[in-house]
Amino acid sequence: MNGKRLNTIYTSAQPYSVEAAKILKVDSGIEPVYWLCSEVMKVEIEKNFPHAITHDQLSSFKGLPAPMFKGDIKSEHSLVDRLSSYENIALSMMDRNDSNSGTFSYTERLRFYYDLIGYWSSVIRTLSVDLIVFEEEPHQSSDYILFLVAREQGLQTYMPVRTIADFGLIPMSDFEAGSELLHTLVERHQNDIVPNTLPDYAARYLEKLRGTYESVLAEHLWDQVDRVKSIRKPTRFTFLADAQFFSAKIFVFSSLVQRLRFLLGFDTFPSDQKQKGQKLQDSRVSYPEMVFNRLKTYFKKKSNRAYYQKLTKNELDLDQPYVFCGLQYQPEKSTCPLAGRFVDQTLMCEMLADSVPEGWKVFVKEHPSQFVPDYTRYGERFRDSNFYDRLKRNPKIELVPLSADTFELVDAARAVASATGTLCWESVVREKPALCFGHAWFDSCEGVFKVNSSRELEDGLKLIEGGYKVDYRLVERFVVCLLEVSRRAAVGGPAQLEHLGITVKENASVHAALLMDILRAEHG
Repeated sequence: MNGKRLNTIYTSAQPYSVEAAKILKVDSGIEPVYWLCSEVMKVEIEKNFPHAITHDQLSSFKGLPAPMFKGDIKSEHSLVDRLSSYENIALSMMDRNDSNSGTFSYTERLRFYYDLIGYWSSVIRTLSVDLIVFEEEPHQSSDYILFLVAREQGLQTYMPVRTIADFGLIPMSDFEAGSELLHTLVERHQNDIVPNTLPDYAARYLEKLRGTYESVLAEHLWDQVDRVKSIRKPTRFTFLADAQFFSAKIFVFSSLVQRLRFLLGFDTFPSDQKQKGQKLQDSRVSYPEMVFNRLKTYFKKKSNRAYYQKLTKNELDLDQPYVFCGLQYQPEKSTCPLAGRFVDQTLMCEMLADSVPEGWKVFVKEHPSQFVPDYTRYGERFRDSNFYDRLKRNPKIELVPLSADTFELVDAARAVASATGTLCWESVVREKPALCFGHAWFDSCEGVFKVNSSRELEDGLKLIEGGYKVDYRLVERFVVCLLEVSRRAAVGGPAQLEHLGITVKENASVHAALLMDILRAEHG
């Protein structure tokens, strides 16, 4: 700020980020010096920012350096020491790059982690970087480690965080700290007795959320409604629907010519996945390998779904006291990094079972997206029979069938729990306290108990057992505060912009404004 040029690293493959960067360079001196992008976007970035180093994202995810940084990277042992509490999260995140081979060993991951710490420290030092702009919360090991290094070195970081429905994006510097703008606003208005004034669209959304579960599916799972419905209530035609969804995902390329070029080996198939017998950096997954791996994943999903359903209890006693725990789809940023050590959701479930009052149960329901047939990019390494067997063995845990009505379970529960899931948000809107394991955008909302330790869980459950009630007026007040700091825009590819009905340039303008909101708030 104050007219100073800010040397900036961007991590985004989206066209609107380039447009936003053009605005920010002219208006605020934010100068791209390094850009993690797709091969498709390289030309556009180099045309508009000829002095910026472009680095293919997939190459970065595999630990391959940008061409000018191919020399020896200095080890940063002091940084490794200071970041030790985040090591397990970074190593867990590498499962994304080892979905099918299962050969990315602990030792290899550690070395990969150390090398990335050294690499990003060198890039930041060489280019005198002031600011890192992330597309969203970093959730690939490469950009997550960039975030850790930058934060530890005191650099300014920025990420737009998606909320829900039409509530827009919140600007944040750090997803763990949350939105200081929002926290401050909520605290400032916590004693207000003036009735809240909600925009009509927000009031309609909240009313819908207090209605039936079917009514909010289109709001929260808009891009997979039909698939989720087919999983919750399968029919004899489910296999045909699965085949349709799966084939559409596999053959997603724009033309038959492109598919043939991959098949015949004329073009290298882009992949960030490790191959058996190869280091991640040297892996070159082919198009036929990808199709084969996705077929394997599809059948594993079907097997997991059948096994899970076999273990569920169809007759649940909703009159007994219980905590309703909703699992999160994995791998996804909602659990790694947002849920921290609760990336292993058995830890969350077992902590709940150990901590609930005597006579209470924990009802655990799988996320239907875990079984969506075309979500086959990753090899379903987070779910197998052992995962479900471990939960089933605990006498306080009951597994809930996929067909069970989520809102019926919420309304009859003493509390709801999830690893940063939307279920917690739905819960407090329905006036039910929520135990949120990890870091979520709604942390400062009335009724949300943030859980990062056994002590925080026990304290929350003690209040809930004592009769704690959610004050819905304060939930509405939170929404009023949220809408004051958020802006309506999209994160992600063309489908996200199309869903909101906004253009690339409109989205870029909002993203530029969001970044400036953070810089003004933190630097004046």
